[in-house]
Amino acid sequence: MKFWNNRNKTSLVMALATLAFLSGGPARAQWGGDSSLPLADELTAWVGYSEMTGDTRDMLVLSVMVFGLFFGVLTRMSLRDMAFGTFLNGVIGAIGVCLALYAFGPRYHLLPHLTAGARFNVTLIACGFSASILLVVAALAKNMLKRHLGQLLDLFGRPDRPKRIHVEEALPPRVATALRKN
Repeated sequence: MKFWNNRNKTSLVMALATLAFLSGGPARAQWGGDSSLPLADELTAWVGYSEMTGDTRDMLVLSVMVFGLFFGVLTRMSLRDMAFGTFLNGVIGAIGVCLALYAFGPRYHLLPHLTAGARFNVTLIACGFSASILLVVAALAKNMLKRHLGQLLDLFGRPDRPKRIHVEEALPPRVATALRKN
């Protein structure tokens, strides 16, 4: 399977267009102001970072979206048809990052001996791990549901899959000309 087929190009262009659309809003993110991205204020409040300023909220949401874009492309290349496709893999990865920030954010005070760089690295590891685990669990649930649905349809008498059409192999040119002469 070639990776840069039209379907993957379309997904990448749609993701970049969405990113450009969301980042091109009016710059309302002044100090203490609201974010210029839709749902950024609600997302950062849910994750537990409501004290952030508007521009910092924008950067957090945009970085989660860029992570989702790259996560979707990389997992599509590695998992192929076992997962959900480029766009949905990226969305699941972004949800995993948000869940990791929600679960790990309040526990920063448990790591007082770490430097800021070490905390950042631990947060990145937790976010990547959470996104990967969420995608694997979702893919396993999808494949299990697909298998059980197939078994259920077999109980109802689903017809067999169509068999391949048998096409005779082409004769070598010398044999074909010998047969035509006779």
